[in-house]
Amino acid sequence: MMQDSDEELRLNKRIRELEHELELSKIKYSILADCTDCGLWEYDIETKCLNQSKKLHGIWEHENLIIPNYQETVLGWGLIHPEDLDVFKAYCNSMDSGVPSFQYDLRAVTDNSEFTWLRYTGSTYYGEDGKPKKVVGKTIDVTKEKREKEDLERKANLDSLTKLNNKVHTRSLIEDYLNGHDNEKTMHGFYLIDIDNFKQVNDTWGHLCGDNILVQFASRILGSFTVRDIVGRVGGDEFLVFVPNIRSYAEAKRIAQKIVTRGSNLQMENQQVITVSVGMSVYPKDAQSYDALYRSADLALYHAKRKGKNVFCAYDKKRKYQIRKNKGERREAYNEIIYKNMEDIETKLFDYSFEMISTTDDIGAAIYNIMQEVGIYYDLFRVSIVEYDNKTKIGKVSKFWTKEEKTEPIEQELETFFTQNWSTVEERFYGLKFYVSNEELDKEGKKESVGKQMQGRCFVQFPILDGEELLGVITYEKLQTNSAGMLPREGHWTPSQISTLSCISKMISSYLLKLNTKSELADELLYTGYALDSQKLTFYVIDSNSYELLYVSNYASELFPNIAVGKKCYEAVMNQKQACPNCPIAGLTNNMKHFATELYSEEFETWFTTSVSVIQKENKKKQYLLCWTDVTAFLERVRSTDQLTGTLSYDKFYAEAIKKLSNTERNYSILYFGIKDFARINDEFGFEIGDMVIKLLANRFLDVLSEHELICRIKGDDFILMVEDKDPEHLKERTYLMCRTTEIFLRTIYPTMNMYCICGMYKITEEDYSLSAVLDKANKARKKAYQQFTGDHSFFIYTREYERQEMEELQLERDILDALKSDQFQVYIQPKVSLESKKIGGGEALVRWIKPDGTIVPPGRFIPLAEKNGMVIEIDHEVYNVLFRQIRTWLDEGKDVPVISINVSRLHLLDDEFPKFFESLVDSYGIPHNLIEVEITESVFFDKVDRMISMISKIRDMGFLISMDDFGTGYSTLNIMSNLPLDIIKIDGKFFMNTPLDERNRTIISAIVNLTKSLDFSIVCEGIETSEQVNYITDENCDFAQGYYFYKPMPMSEFSKLI
Repeated sequence: MMQDSDEELRLNKRIRELEHELELSKIKYSILADCTDCGLWEYDIETKCLNQSKKLHGIWEHENLIIPNYQETVLGWGLIHPEDLDVFKAYCNSMDSGVPSFQYDLRAVTDNSEFTWLRYTGSTYYGEDGKPKKVVGKTIDVTKEKREKEDLERKANLDSLTKLNNKVHTRSLIEDYLNGHDNEKTMHGFYLIDIDNFKQVNDTWGHLCGDNILVQFASRILGSFTVRDIVGRVGGDEFLVFVPNIRSYAEAKRIAQKIVTRGSNLQMENQQVITVSVGMSVYPKDAQSYDALYRSADLALYHAKRKGKNVFCAYDKKRKYQIRKNKGERREAYNEIIYKNMEDIETKLFDYSFEMISTTDDIGAAIYNIMQEVGIYYDLFRVSIVEYDNKTKIGKVSKFWTKEEKTEPIEQELETFFTQNWSTVEERFYGLKFYVSNEELDKEGKKESVGKQMQGRCFVQFPILDGEELLGVITYEKLQTNSAGMLPREGHWTPSQISTLSCISKMISSYLLKLNTKSELADELLYTGYALDSQKLTFYVIDSNSYELLYVSNYASELFPNIAVGKKCYEAVMNQKQACPNCPIAGLTNNMKHFATELYSEEFETWFTTSVSVIQKENKKKQYLLCWTDVTAFLERVRSTDQLTGTLSYDKFYAEAIKKLSNTERNYSILYFGIKDFARINDEFGFEIGDMVIKLLANRFLDVLSEHELICRIKGDDFILMVEDKDPEHLKERTYLMCRTTEIFLRTIYPTMNMYCICGMYKITEEDYSLSAVLDKANKARKKAYQQFTGDHSFFIYTREYERQEMEELQLERDILDALKSDQFQVYIQPKVSLESKKIGGGEALVRWIKPDGTIVPPGRFIPLAEKNGMVIEIDHEVYNVLFRQIRTWLDEGKDVPVISINVSRLHLLDDEFPKFFESLVDSYGIPHNLIEVEITESVFFDKVDRMISMISKIRDMGFLISMDDFGTGYSTLNIMSNLPLDIIKIDGKFFMNTPLDERNRTIISAIVNLTKSLDFSIVCEGIETSEQVNYITDENCDFAQGYYFYKPMPMSEFSKLI
């Protein structure tokens, strides 16, 4: 008994120890769970019950949440993303089947009604019988990881410069769409866009300017289309737009014209206007595949270029196109005959040809011998080589062999045929390696006109190509019929013959190109020498690091007596001890290869155009080629004064300004002047009075300038002044006085005109190497001054801070593009409450920009920029589609949908097609027009009043409600209130900002209400936040209220719960 008692004590002690260890394990597990940023769970395979121990956040953030019948329960909750249901089922099946370990990623709804990426990782534990019992695992939030991966994938699909879809991704998107929407009853537009004369832009102004044009154009063209459209950059200056579901061919052409119009309003810094050309093809009318659509649009684009550019051309199957050279994609069209088996080549004939052409100095004779040998070997009728001169547009027979004795008439006819039909020949070889004409083509009805001398022949042709440019054709001909009129067996071209002739033709083409190139180089060397001698061009080459002279031209030695190889260029040329401050090399920024500028040499009393080009030899250091051209005589011939005002012409001003800037003893600033709304003076008082004002303005400026200062008139009322800048504060005061006194002077003479000076100012620094860039900065400052005008004269100083803001604005523009592509813009709705029933009587759709990290960008930060660059159109289209899709869902669910208002930008109202577009978009969702309220701001009527009233009337006549937003912020509409096609007035929330309401605001609000009620408009009061405001507007008989007192803007899912 004692022994049993001791054993029991030991057993009880062991049990207590195990219980203690278990308790410690629980504590450790609890600590581990609290420190682990993941959800821990355990799944019982037999009961299909999951025990959730801890979750990251939300309603599950507590211990031991038990989920019975796990798979059915979670599916019943509807938490899994529809696209990931199969993944979730596979995850559950892995647990139930006892898979040793697994990992699944899927999306599930979180508490804020958004989908989050979750990663489920589990390991299975087995019983002593070897059967799976439980699965222990963890759940990790991998949303950030997934979004970063998606962001990387998205960036890989974008063009690095313009942030548009790149070439490969554009093609993939279009092909995916065509494959997924294979309906030949639906029409899609395919537009190939090319910036006109873009190479000239790069060559003249540099690649930095060219890149800026590309970015601006990409932004503008993207802002002209909706998210459903596909926009990409498919070449250097070549863009592609694919617009699905076009209603008619006429609409397709309107879109093409819109691209031309939108793309042709860009302006470079030097005021040069950029234009674009567009080639259009339409699915399924013109083609049904990406390649065929591209080829058709490419041909149409080339035709648009030939028509003079700045136009669009639609592809027409009936038109004979000239093939576009050196640009665009080319269809890969290989004939199965050629190059299948290199053993098919007739070795003996090929070896003879190679030896003949490679062992002689007389390539022309060798080619003729090869043609003769081939003709005899294959018993051919004749062999000819025709080369086409793209400059003279003439085809010339350069080599000819035939069995016939008389060849001259045949050669003349061949030349005539190829000269007249070269475009047809080019189309024949579009993507093809050779062309065969025989009786099989006759049966298919595809035989082409080949000329009288080639009819009745069976021939094969091979192209002579320089890159993608067709330079000529080699033709091998057989007699097609014998004396009985039958096609002999040998009339066919065998694979062996075609393979052999293809190799020989390529060899001949290669040597012909070398022969022609050698001749062209010899001519070029001769003519270049004459050109250099006649122009007396001075040039030399220097080392990029040491500035040591490496080569000196003859005329450089004559112009600069001290110049010699080995000296420093600034010592030998300019007699300087260090690099020249105005050296053109300083202009080589951002990988530019060429830069040119003008400078004045006091020593020679001569104006020079100096240019620098980068020379990069293989395995050698970078070198610079500098060229000097005396342009003094040319500048003297330039007209020096403006005919109207007597001030300097721009060219003379530019020349004199550079001369003054070469004197570093004085500091200068640029003032860019103008008169606000000067065009209105011409419109109201006539051009004669307008010219008088300009003369008076010029005389006023001339009176206050010193002898060291300059003035010129650019155009209209735009003047540039180059003034001395001894003291910044003094210059500010001087500019202010110039503006003020000029305004008083002009008003004294013309008292009925309200004229205000606008001025932009820029201080020239030592870092400024380009006068054009300096003038551009002053002009930007003037535009900024114009924007900031508040009823008095205005001037703005261009500073580094403003330059930084410009860069930030450019970055914001790119961020907006990214946001559009990644669906960062979301639609919120702020309810409107009926003051009579205190129930929801409507809602306003608002756009919210929510970044992937949750950051909200205020509308005031991006809407003004989007209005400025036109991207607001794309944002609005996105909002419209999202909102209308949701309204359609509410209607299908049987909800009592209130009137929802949406904002319409002024840019929309400038488009004559907008009313039809808007109506068709609403109708496509089957939404009654009376459920949509179109909001316009009062500022819409500040300009072009009649046009705005006409556009809004069209929208209202379609059955949509019209409301005026922000009413009261400007009183320019009061005199036309009775004529406005409105239904609702929204009193601006600024009147309710003072709490409690002061007597002044009460008076204004009461006056607006009385006026509005007398015109039978409904009234909505914005910005309502207190009960006092609610009581006041209720007493004033206002209809609706909108503000944080009732509801703040909310996601559509929350608004859905309120209706």
